[in-house]
Amino acid sequence: MSERNNSWVVFDTDYSYLLEQSIRREEVKKMEGELVKSASGATSTKLDESWSLIPFAALQAIARRFWVGAQKHTPRNWEKAIEAKDEAFAEKRLDHLCRHVALFAEFHRQEDLDAIGCNFAMLAHFKANGLLADRGSK
Repeated sequence: MSERNNSWVVFDTDYSYLLEQSIRREEVKKMEGELVKSASGATSTKLDESWSLIPFAALQAIARRFWVGAQKHTPRNWEKAIEAKDEAFAEKRLDHLCRHVALFAEFHRQEDLDAIGCNFAMLAHFKANGLLADRGSK
């Protein structure tokens, strides 16, 4: 690590690993997303989400509860369910989510709000990775 201008800390980085990657132009072109061009002519991948609209307090609440879980269980413990296709564990996240919604409705505690966000995040990740199949509508 080296310092510059006494106010900036710059990390010396070895970018040689990028040269070792086997990503070819054709593979990069196949990556998802429509390209959009800005007024300057620079291109970017079009996003259908508005990431900048998510309140920092919401992300902070989720991060806080993931930290608690990492201390209690181990970091990323919950991700074991994806590899093992453990749908029962994923369903338990829904039980925990509903419990903390009820607790938050009753007591308005921050810890319950944090747990709601954390369990929601895990459920969204499980769903995106095919762990929770649609049950259909009644």
